[in-house]
Amino acid sequence: MANNEKEICCSFCGKSQDEVTRLVEDGVKEVTLLGQNVNSYKGLGVNGEADFTDLIYMLADIEGLERIRFMTSHPKDLSDKLIEAFKNCSLVNKITIGKKVESIGNGAFSGCSNLREIVWGTSLKSLSSKAFSDCSNLKSVTIPDTVTTIGENCFSNCTNLSEVTIGKNVCFGPNVMIFDHNHVMHSDKGARN
Repeated sequence: MANNEKEICCSFCGKSQDEVTRLVEDGVKEVTLLGQNVNSYKGLGVNGEADFTDLIYMLADIEGLERIRFMTSHPKDLSDKLIEAFKNCSLVNKITIGKKVESIGNGAFSGCSNLREIVWGTSLKSLSSKAFSDCSNLKSVTIPDTVTTIGENCFSNCTNLSEVTIGKNVCFGPNVMIFDHNHVMHSDKGARN
């Protein structure tokens, strides 16, 4: 971390978007949201009550904030709305897939232009269509052996992707292209076992 950068970890109880804005103006680059179950967050937003997804959107709009981290999210509060919050989010630079996650949905992390690293979960079986498309800073991908299905165009338009390793258990359907025309890996001969 550079000398002119600061980090702050805050439990978001009582912290407002204005407070985080002031911290960023003072040089803070990263905010870590902590809590017993951080994605159960309920607070006040600009237009009334805000949930954790609203909080992520509010913080992502703060100019100068480079990273938002959160820990201790619980699957019971994982919603489609929260997953949608990560699409096209330039603040995402690393994704750690939980060890109980079995699939990544359609376009879940598409457009995360600063994504550089994916840490795969040990139960992951499926990557859906366009799950990581348009992640222009992603340079290498190693898909684990636990993955059996990769959806069409899963990694399309990842313009800096130069190294790809695919686990031994992946099966491709007929004419499925998981990258784009700039990358060699695609299936045009049917399933591979």
